[in-house]
Amino acid sequence: MRGLILAYCLTWSSLLIPAHGDGYPPGHLLPLGSHQPPQGGIPMMGKFPSPWVFYEEFVKQSQPLVMRKVLMGSDIPAFDKWTDAYLSDIFGHLPVDVESGKKEDRENGTLWHMTLEKYISMYKKLNGYLVTDVPEAMKVDLKVPLTLQCGGFQNNLQNIIMWFSSGGTKSHLHNDGLDNINCVLDGTKELVLIDLKYADLIHADGWEEKESYSRVNVDRVDMHEFPKLQKVPWHKIVVNKGDCLFIPYRWFHQVHSLPGRNLALNFWFHHRMWYNSSECTDMDPYTAPSKPLRQFDFPQPMEEARSLLLESLEGKERITLEDFSALFGTDQKDDGISECFGIIDEDNNDLLDWPELYKFDLNKMVKDHPVLFPDITSEFDTEQGEVEGGETDNREPGKSDFHADDFDMVEEEKEEEDFKKQTDFEKPTSNPFDSETIETYSGRIPVHIHHVKQEPEEVVVKVKTDPKKMKHEEL
Repeated sequence: MRGLILAYCLTWSSLLIPAHGDGYPPGHLLPLGSHQPPQGGIPMMGKFPSPWVFYEEFVKQSQPLVMRKVLMGSDIPAFDKWTDAYLSDIFGHLPVDVESGKKEDRENGTLWHMTLEKYISMYKKLNGYLVTDVPEAMKVDLKVPLTLQCGGFQNNLQNIIMWFSSGGTKSHLHNDGLDNINCVLDGTKELVLIDLKYADLIHADGWEEKESYSRVNVDRVDMHEFPKLQKVPWHKIVVNKGDCLFIPYRWFHQVHSLPGRNLALNFWFHHRMWYNSSECTDMDPYTAPSKPLRQFDFPQPMEEARSLLLESLEGKERITLEDFSALFGTDQKDDGISECFGIIDEDNNDLLDWPELYKFDLNKMVKDHPVLFPDITSEFDTEQGEVEGGETDNREPGKSDFHADDFDMVEEEKEEEDFKKQTDFEKPTSNPFDSETIETYSGRIPVHIHHVKQEPEEVVVKVKTDPKKMKHEEL
């Protein structure tokens, strides 16, 4: 009888787990990366590099970098402060975005809106994960490492995204048009990294150009449907609590957050083609401490447009009128292109250099020559805040959105909490974090207004939202 059962199990296992010797291509119906061993060669260091080293060795060379334990003992408050209790008590009133499912689904995923406190009360049992722009009030606990403080990086910050889950989440294989430093405040992540030079192989099958992701099932890769993936070399990166990882723009990556509390931040910044050393004269680029995030003015939509406009010129030291005209997809020189070239060419040597390309007023040029910049004009004139992919759902997560047997427990906890609120008439008059939180609310453009209760008065919190939501990234 045991022999029959063993034979039955072996028969089914041979059907479910394809063997390479049985005619299946390597990695078929196995997790992404099973088609060949990972490559090495990703540098590591135990500190944040100076801006110049970071640009010359990593940004310019399109080279990932693992920075081990750089948050441990750092002066970035969030690393030590952002426990569940602290986040719920101090920032629990803030609205956040939560995506349904543990596996990213850009076509059919649902986006929930709730307060941070509500999310923290259910995230350990919820089949979903938080992915949201860091609210303005929370930036009091964040600082910018010296790596991004000068050389032009300080002008190219786009936004900061927070990723928060109970683990077990998986992203699509995708890439992004921004450089990215991903810092892990808690938990462990495993990443598949693929060099941008293999774009043709990745794009060959099932690539969604608009949203820059592959439709491949990262848990069971169908090598018949995605045959070119068999030829793609890849790197395996594991980042733990306290680590940061630089992912160069256009590099393909897929992220798996291992089970357990996972909290991470993405520092997004526009890709630069030039390092401006003159902006680093007033700081020590090797020993400078981190600076409060609120000292940096971002996002800057026109800097994003500049990066997109100039990216095809990367690698050129001098740009001719012909090179400049090619940016607009035309050889005509009587439609404003030569006039724009002349405005940028400050030294009148009939060549453009990178300082000139980063110095000219793109905003004014777009307004004066809208025909030349239809994409930029339309992009920044449209309404912001739209969510691409999936649908927005203002309902609360239902029974099907929790793991088995967890929904009833959440409902019981909610009823208990409601009862406490009804019977607890004595409210604390203050908490030790009030003054720290309040002092960060001045000098911002009000877009959404939230209120923080503090005795004896109410403080108005002005939160500046990001115009381009960076969804679907490091889970």
